[in-house]
Amino acid sequence: MTARILVLGADVAAGKRVALALAADPSIECVIGVGGSDKNRVFAEQIGARALKIDAEDAMSVRKALDGVFAVVQAGGSFQLGNYRYRVAEQCVKCAVHYVDMASARRHVTGIKALNAKAEASSSLIVAGATAVPAISSALVDSLTQEFDRMGEIRVAVCSADPGTSWLAMGRALLPSVGRVIRVRQMGRWRDTHVWSEPEKVAFPAPVGLQRVYLCDFPDLDLFPILYGALTVSARAGLQKPLLNNTLAALGRLKGAKSAKASITKPANRGRVSSGLQKLVDTITGVHVHVLGQQKGTVVRRSACLIARSDSGTAMSCSPAIALIKKWTHEGVSSAGAMPCIGLLTLDAVRSELAGHDIMLVRS
Repeated sequence: MTARILVLGADVAAGKRVALALAADPSIECVIGVGGSDKNRVFAEQIGARALKIDAEDAMSVRKALDGVFAVVQAGGSFQLGNYRYRVAEQCVKCAVHYVDMASARRHVTGIKALNAKAEASSSLIVAGATAVPAISSALVDSLTQEFDRMGEIRVAVCSADPGTSWLAMGRALLPSVGRVIRVRQMGRWRDTHVWSEPEKVAFPAPVGLQRVYLCDFPDLDLFPILYGALTVSARAGLQKPLLNNTLAALGRLKGAKSAKASITKPANRGRVSSGLQKLVDTITGVHVHVLGQQKGTVVRRSACLIARSDSGTAMSCSPAIALIKKWTHEGVSSAGAMPCIGLLTLDAVRSELAGHDIMLVRS
C-alpha cells in the first residue's frame, strides 16, 4: 500500500527536488499541488506524479485536496508572519494529516508550537523547519553531544552560493532583513543586535575555505538554549562573495536600529524579510557547528560540518524534509503534536538522502 504525499511549492528548485525524490520511492504516491500556472502540471507528468489543483490560500481548497493524503510537504512559499502563515498546517490538523515544511524563519519555526494541542488531539504530526536550520544544524550538534557533559556555547554558521542566481538578485532578496533588530543569547542573557552584523571568520572545509559570516535571525537562536542548555548561541551566514557581504553589512549599519524596528512592523515587509533569508538557506553550500563545553571538568571544543563540494546545495537543504517523509512512510508516525524539526532525524538519516551527491561530513 502506498502513502499519498502532497507536495506544495514544486515551482521552486527545492520543491522540484523534493518531488523528484518522493516520486522515485515505490512506497509513495507523489501528488503535486498545481495553482494557476500549468508549470507544475507539466513537471508532474515528467516525473510520473499526479497533479492536483489547489489554492493554498483558500482553506476549503486545501481541505478538499487533503482527502486521502497521508502527509503534506510545503517546500515553497515565503512563510510570512501574517495571520495565514499556518493555513495549510491548520487544515492538516483538522483533517488528521501529517505536515512538514522547509521554512527557516525564526518566528515561523518556533511559533508552530501554537498548534500542538490541536495536533495531539487529531493524532497528526506537524513539523516546521525541515531544512538546513534548524534540522541539519541540530543533527550536527546531536552528533557531538556524547563528547560533552555540558555544552556552554554553540556557534552555527552557514555559507550560501547559488550558481543559478545572480549575486545582485541575492543581495536584493536579503536587503529587507539586513539591519533588523534580533535577540541573541550570550552568557545566559538575552541582548539585542542586528542582522548581518558582528562578523566572524569560520574555516569551512574545501572548496569553501575561510568564510566571513554575519549574524542572522535563525530558529537555532531560540531553540538551542532550551534543547542543549547552552548559555551562548549564535547563528551566522555568509555569501561566497566578499564584496556583497561587506556591502550588506555597511547597509545594515546605515539602516540603524530605529529604522529597522519600524520596517519590520510593516506587513508589506514581513514576507520580504522571510523570503530573503529563506532563499539564502535554500542555496547553502555548507552548515558548520562549533561547540564549546566540558567533559569531566576538562574544556572541550568540537566542530562538525556538512559541505557540498559541487552544485549540491539544494540537495542538502532538502534532505531533512525528504528523510522525514520517508521515515514516516516506512516506519510510521509514532508521535503527534506540532514542533520544530529538531530531534526527529539523526545525522545518518539526513546523509542517507545525500547519497550520490558530492557532500562531505568533516569533524574536528
